[in-house]
Amino acid sequence: MSGSDFELRNLHWHEKMYGHLTPISWLPPRNSDGALQRMKRKDWGRILSRHEATDESIHWWLGDLILYGERRQAEAQQKRQDCGELTPDEVRWADGDIRQELRAEGMSNEKIRNYVMVARAIEPEFRATPRELSWSAHRELRKLEMPELKVWIDRAVEKEWSTRDVIRELHLAGLKMQRQPAPQTPMPTLPSPPKESEDFDDVDDSATAQLKRLAAQAGGFVASLMKIDVAQKDLPLVAELKDYLERVDRLALRIEAMK
Repeated sequence: MSGSDFELRNLHWHEKMYGHLTPISWLPPRNSDGALQRMKRKDWGRILSRHEATDESIHWWLGDLILYGERRQAEAQQKRQDCGELTPDEVRWADGDIRQELRAEGMSNEKIRNYVMVARAIEPEFRATPRELSWSAHRELRKLEMPELKVWIDRAVEKEWSTRDVIRELHLAGLKMQRQPAPQTPMPTLPSPPKESEDFDDVDDSATAQLKRLAAQAGGFVASLMKIDVAQKDLPLVAELKDYLERVDRLALRIEAMK
Protein backbone atom coordinates (compact mmCIF):
# COMPACT_ATOMS: atom_id res chain seq x y z
CA MET A 1 0.00 0.00 0.00
CA SER A 2 1.41 3.41 -0.97
CA GLY A 3 1.70 6.25 1.52
CA SER A 4 -1.11 8.21 -0.16
CA ASP A 5 -3.44 5.16 -0.07
CA PHE A 6 -2.72 4.73 3.64
CA GLU A 7 -3.43 8.41 4.36
CA LEU A 8 -6.69 8.24 2.40
CA ARG A 9 -7.82 5.13 4.28
CA ASN A 10 -6.88 6.79 7.59
CA LEU A 11 -8.89 9.88 6.59
CA HIS A 12 -11.96 7.75 5.83
CA TRP A 13 -11.59 5.99 9.20
CA HIS A 14 -11.31 9.33 10.99
CA GLU A 15 -14.41 10.70 9.23
CA LYS A 16 -16.34 7.55 10.11
CA MET A 17 -15.36 7.99 13.75
CA TYR A 18 -15.79 11.76 14.11
CA GLY A 19 -17.42 13.15 10.98
CA HIS A 20 -15.86 15.62 8.55
CA LEU A 21 -14.12 18.26 10.65
CA THR A 22 -12.71 21.67 9.80
CA PRO A 23 -11.43 24.31 12.23
CA ILE A 24 -14.88 25.94 12.19
CA SER A 25 -17.42 23.30 11.21
CA TRP A 26 -18.69 19.74 11.37
CA LEU A 27 -20.25 17.79 8.48
CA PRO A 28 -21.47 14.19 8.19
CA PRO A 29 -18.93 11.57 7.03
CA ARG A 30 -18.48 11.29 3.27
CA ASN A 31 -19.00 8.26 1.11
CA SER A 32 -16.20 6.90 -1.07
CA ASP A 33 -17.50 9.08 -3.92
CA GLY A 34 -17.21 12.22 -1.77
CA ALA A 35 -20.94 12.70 -1.17
CA LEU A 36 -22.15 13.41 2.36
CA GLN A 37 -23.84 10.49 4.05
CA ARG A 38 -27.38 10.50 5.38
CA MET A 39 -26.51 9.29 8.85
CA LYS A 40 -28.46 6.79 10.89
CA ARG A 41 -29.66 7.98 14.27
CA LYS A 42 -27.38 5.60 16.22
CA ASP A 43 -24.32 6.68 14.18
CA TRP A 44 -25.11 10.34 14.82
CA GLY A 45 -25.45 9.64 18.56
CA ARG A 46 -22.18 7.70 18.62
CA ILE A 47 -20.25 10.56 16.99
CA LEU A 48 -21.87 13.11 19.28
CA SER A 49 -20.80 11.03 22.28
CA ARG A 50 -17.23 10.86 21.00
CA HIS A 51 -17.06 14.63 20.62
CA GLU A 52 -18.36 15.14 24.14
CA ALA A 53 -15.49 12.99 25.39
CA THR A 54 -13.06 14.92 23.16
CA ASP A 55 -13.96 18.12 25.00
CA GLU A 56 -12.40 16.58 28.13
CA SER A 57 -9.58 14.72 26.35
CA ILE A 58 -8.15 17.91 24.84
CA HIS A 59 -6.80 18.87 28.29
CA TRP A 60 -4.79 15.65 28.46
CA TRP A 61 -3.63 15.94 24.84
CA LEU A 62 -2.35 19.48 25.31
CA GLY A 63 -0.65 18.64 28.60
CA ASP A 64 1.16 15.63 27.13
CA LEU A 65 2.04 17.57 23.98
CA ILE A 66 3.59 20.44 25.94
CA LEU A 67 5.50 18.02 28.17
CA TYR A 68 6.86 16.19 25.13
CA GLY A 69 8.07 19.47 23.63
CA GLU A 70 9.73 20.53 26.86
CA ARG A 71 11.49 17.17 27.19
CA ARG A 72 12.81 17.42 23.63
CA GLN A 73 13.97 20.95 24.31
CA ALA A 74 15.78 19.90 27.50
CA GLU A 75 17.47 17.00 25.66
CA ALA A 76 18.71 19.30 22.90
CA GLN A 77 19.98 21.88 25.36
CA GLN A 78 21.78 19.18 27.36
CA LYS A 79 23.39 17.79 24.20
CA ARG A 80 24.60 21.28 23.25
CA GLN A 81 26.12 21.64 26.71
CA ASP A 82 27.79 18.21 26.53
CA CYS A 83 29.23 18.21 23.02
CA GLY A 84 28.12 21.39 21.26
CA GLU A 85 27.13 19.66 18.02
CA LEU A 86 23.44 19.67 17.10
CA THR A 87 21.46 18.81 14.01
CA PRO A 88 19.42 21.64 12.47
CA ASP A 89 16.26 20.21 14.04
CA GLU A 90 17.93 19.94 17.45
CA VAL A 91 18.98 23.58 17.16
CA ARG A 92 15.34 24.53 16.62
CA TRP A 93 14.37 22.51 19.69
CA ALA A 94 17.15 24.03 21.82
CA ASP A 95 16.56 27.64 20.80
CA GLY A 96 12.77 27.65 20.87
CA ASP A 97 10.69 29.06 23.71
CA ILE A 98 7.81 26.62 23.86
CA ARG A 99 5.68 28.46 26.37
CA GLN A 100 6.19 31.78 24.61
CA GLU A 101 5.00 30.15 21.39
CA LEU A 102 1.91 28.87 23.19
CA ARG A 103 1.18 32.32 24.62
CA ALA A 104 1.55 33.78 21.14
CA GLU A 105 -1.15 31.31 20.02
CA GLY A 106 -3.46 32.72 22.67
CA MET A 107 -3.04 30.18 25.48
CA SER A 108 -2.91 31.77 28.93
CA ASN A 109 -0.17 31.06 31.48
CA GLU A 110 -2.77 29.59 33.80
CA LYS A 111 -3.96 27.07 31.21
CA ILE A 112 -0.40 26.08 30.33
CA ARG A 113 0.45 25.52 34.00
CA ASN A 114 -2.71 23.53 34.64
CA TYR A 115 -2.33 21.27 31.60
CA VAL A 116 1.33 20.53 32.36
CA MET A 117 0.82 20.16 36.10
CA VAL A 118 -1.91 17.52 35.79
CA ALA A 119 -0.30 15.62 32.91
CA ARG A 120 3.02 15.46 34.76
CA ALA A 121 1.42 14.37 38.03
CA ILE A 122 -0.72 11.55 36.62
CA GLU A 123 0.80 9.12 34.14
CA PRO A 124 -1.49 7.95 31.30
CA GLU A 125 -1.80 4.40 32.64
CA PHE A 126 -3.41 5.71 35.84
CA ARG A 127 -5.86 8.15 34.25
CA ALA A 128 -9.56 7.39 34.05
CA THR A 129 -11.35 8.02 30.77
CA PRO A 130 -13.44 11.21 30.40
CA ARG A 131 -16.60 9.10 30.69
CA GLU A 132 -15.39 7.72 34.01
CA LEU A 133 -13.91 10.81 35.65
CA SER A 134 -13.48 14.38 34.50
CA TRP A 135 -10.10 16.01 33.91
CA SER A 136 -10.92 18.63 36.55
CA ALA A 137 -11.47 15.82 39.09
CA HIS A 138 -8.01 14.46 38.22
CA ARG A 139 -6.66 17.97 38.77
CA GLU A 140 -7.99 17.92 42.34
CA LEU A 141 -6.34 14.53 42.96
CA ARG A 142 -2.97 15.42 41.43
CA LYS A 143 -1.20 16.15 44.76
CA LEU A 144 -1.69 12.62 46.05
CA GLU A 145 1.24 10.21 45.85
CA MET A 146 1.16 6.64 44.59
CA PRO A 147 -0.36 4.26 45.53
CA GLU A 148 -2.89 6.55 47.22
CA LEU A 149 -3.53 8.40 43.97
CA LYS A 150 -4.60 5.23 42.15
CA VAL A 151 -6.82 4.23 45.08
CA TRP A 152 -8.62 7.58 44.97
CA ILE A 153 -9.05 7.53 41.18
CA ASP A 154 -10.47 4.00 41.31
CA ARG A 155 -12.79 5.00 44.15
CA ALA A 156 -13.98 8.10 42.30
CA VAL A 157 -14.73 6.04 39.19
CA GLU A 158 -16.52 3.33 41.17
CA LYS A 159 -18.69 5.83 43.03
CA GLU A 160 -19.22 8.01 39.92
CA TRP A 161 -18.00 11.14 41.71
CA SER A 162 -18.22 14.56 40.12
CA THR A 163 -15.44 17.11 40.62
CA ARG A 164 -17.48 18.63 43.45
CA ASP A 165 -17.73 15.18 45.07
CA VAL A 166 -13.97 14.69 44.83
CA ILE A 167 -13.30 18.09 46.44
CA ARG A 168 -15.71 17.30 49.27
CA GLU A 169 -14.28 13.83 49.92
CA LEU A 170 -10.69 15.11 49.87
CA HIS A 171 -11.64 17.82 52.33
CA LEU A 172 -13.33 15.37 54.66
CA ALA A 173 -10.40 12.95 54.46
CA GLY A 174 -7.89 15.75 55.11
CA LEU A 175 -9.99 17.08 57.98
CA LYS A 176 -10.03 13.65 59.59
CA MET A 177 -6.29 13.07 59.13
CA GLN A 178 -5.35 16.48 60.51
CA ARG A 179 -7.61 16.16 63.51
CA GLN A 180 -6.19 12.84 64.69
CA PRO A 181 -2.70 14.12 65.64
CA ALA A 182 -3.70 17.71 66.34
CA PRO A 183 -4.65 18.81 69.85
CA GLN A 184 -8.24 19.82 70.18
CA THR A 185 -8.75 23.56 70.45
CA PRO A 186 -11.29 24.34 73.16
CA MET A 187 -14.52 25.71 71.77
CA PRO A 188 -16.83 27.99 73.74
CA THR A 189 -20.16 26.35 74.46
CA LEU A 190 -23.02 27.94 72.60
CA PRO A 191 -25.66 29.28 74.98
CA SER A 192 -29.21 28.33 74.13
CA PRO A 193 -30.95 31.36 72.64
CA PRO A 194 -34.53 32.01 73.70
CA LYS A 195 -37.05 30.25 71.51
CA GLU A 196 -38.94 32.43 69.08
CA SER A 197 -42.23 31.14 70.45
CA GLU A 198 -41.56 32.71 73.85
CA ASP A 199 -43.90 35.49 74.99
CA PHE A 200 -42.23 38.90 74.68
CA ASP A 201 -45.25 40.98 75.61
CA ASP A 202 -43.55 42.09 78.80
CA VAL A 203 -40.26 43.17 77.32
CA ASP A 204 -38.05 44.77 79.92
CA ASP A 205 -34.43 45.64 80.40
CA SER A 206 -33.59 42.15 81.64
CA ALA A 207 -34.73 40.62 78.31
CA THR A 208 -32.71 43.16 76.37
CA ALA A 209 -29.69 42.52 78.58
CA GLN A 210 -30.02 38.78 78.06
CA LEU A 211 -30.13 39.25 74.30
CA LYS A 212 -27.01 41.41 74.38
CA ARG A 213 -25.25 38.79 76.48
CA LEU A 214 -26.13 36.05 74.01
CA ALA A 215 -24.92 38.17 71.09
CA ALA A 216 -21.64 38.90 72.88
CA GLN A 217 -21.07 35.22 73.58
CA ALA A 218 -21.75 34.40 69.95
CA GLY A 219 -19.25 37.06 68.91
CA GLY A 220 -16.65 35.49 71.19
CA PHE A 221 -17.32 32.13 69.59
CA VAL A 222 -16.73 33.58 66.11
CA ALA A 223 -13.45 35.15 67.27
CA SER A 224 -12.26 31.80 68.63
CA LEU A 225 -13.29 30.03 65.44
CA MET A 226 -11.29 32.43 63.27
CA LYS A 227 -8.10 31.51 65.15
CA ILE A 228 -8.43 27.86 64.17
CA ASP A 229 -6.85 26.57 60.97
CA VAL A 230 -9.40 26.27 58.16
CA ALA A 231 -8.73 22.55 57.69
CA GLN A 232 -9.59 21.89 61.34
CA LYS A 233 -12.93 23.71 61.40
CA ASP A 234 -16.01 21.68 62.12
CA LEU A 235 -18.30 22.56 59.21
CA PRO A 236 -21.52 21.34 60.89
CA LEU A 237 -20.63 23.51 63.88
CA VAL A 238 -20.13 26.52 61.60
CA ALA A 239 -23.57 25.91 60.09
CA GLU A 240 -25.03 25.64 63.60
CA LEU A 241 -23.44 28.97 64.52
CA LYS A 242 -24.90 30.62 61.45
CA ASP A 243 -28.36 29.36 62.34
CA TYR A 244 -27.87 30.52 65.94
CA LEU A 245 -26.93 34.07 64.89
CA GLU A 246 -29.89 34.27 62.51
CA ARG A 247 -32.23 33.34 65.36
CA VAL A 248 -30.71 36.00 67.60
CA ASP A 249 -31.15 38.62 64.84
CA ARG A 250 -34.80 37.70 64.35
CA LEU A 251 -35.46 37.92 68.08
CA ALA A 252 -33.79 41.32 68.24
CA LEU A 253 -36.06 42.65 65.48
CA ARG A 254 -39.14 41.33 67.27
CA ILE A 255 -38.11 42.94 70.56
CA GLU A 256 -37.37 46.24 68.83
CA ALA A 257 -40.78 46.21 67.14
CA MET A 258 -42.60 45.58 70.43
CA LYS A 259 -41.09 48.52 72.34
